[in-house]
Amino acid sequence: MKCGILVFGAAGFIGRALVDRLLHDNYEVTAVDRVWDEKISGVECVSGDVFNPDFLRTVIDGHDMAYHLVSTTIPSTSNRDYLYDCESNIAGTLRMLEVLVEFDVKKVIFTSSGGTVYGIPKNIPISESAETYPICAYGISKLAIERYLYLYSYLHRIKAIVLRLSNPIGPGQLPDRGQGVVATFVNRVLQDEEVEVWGDGTAVRDFISIDDAVEALTRVMEIERPFTLLNIGSGKGYSVNQILDILKDKMDESIRVNYLPSRTCDVPAVVMDISKAKETLGWEPQVTFEQEIAKVIDGFRKML
Repeated sequence: MKCGILVFGAAGFIGRALVDRLLHDNYEVTAVDRVWDEKISGVECVSGDVFNPDFLRTVIDGHDMAYHLVSTTIPSTSNRDYLYDCESNIAGTLRMLEVLVEFDVKKVIFTSSGGTVYGIPKNIPISESAETYPICAYGISKLAIERYLYLYSYLHRIKAIVLRLSNPIGPGQLPDRGQGVVATFVNRVLQDEEVEVWGDGTAVRDFISIDDAVEALTRVMEIERPFTLLNIGSGKGYSVNQILDILKDKMDESIRVNYLPSRTCDVPAVVMDISKAKETLGWEPQVTFEQEIAKVIDGFRKML
């Protein structure tokens, strides 16, 4: 076995895919989350509050590296209670980092948000050097955690790696969780339910296949610099209306769409500049958006 790795937030869509990949690569993994609907075969799955220091001390010893994939909010809910978002995510992460330092964990890899930390971009595609003015508390929390990771890398010599992820898609993503527009749309179409769109459908987003995202998450383990910040996405954008057109073509189903008023937490366009990730990791996306949509459709149809 290779070095011991903690995955915080392992029960989620990204976490499960990451753990599967780490097991395939023969790493010793401890998968941690608050609640498990279904545990992952072949790995130690632990239930507990990852922001509780006493609990963390029971699982951290013997691990060299930690993935931080946890958030208590999503963009659409974070503005409802700024204080909760701050106390749970930012303060919670600080408590986590203190325990990681206590147990001499060498490296932390954090999944930030390429879709929210930049706010309303001045230029597309968006590079890592672009201004960061989030318009939702979720993005503010992600950005604050990035800054604290830099501070900890400076003061405590933890190697901190921040990946600003675009929207991951793929089989296994659960619908109607407030995130995952493709999974939500596909599920509703197959259930003959109305698809809800916030705004007029012109909002543009960058999507990345879960396999490409996990490939980037595993490649960054080799980085030995004190602090690294990278955009991880496809570098291409699709509007909501374009997604609906692609689904109509691939599913051969009628789609009923209800256009709702736009939300203040939604930015008009996000497309990531991924040139730095290509250069740093020798990585680039291998799966196209349409290929991944086909996998999502097939996955949902198999469950019918």
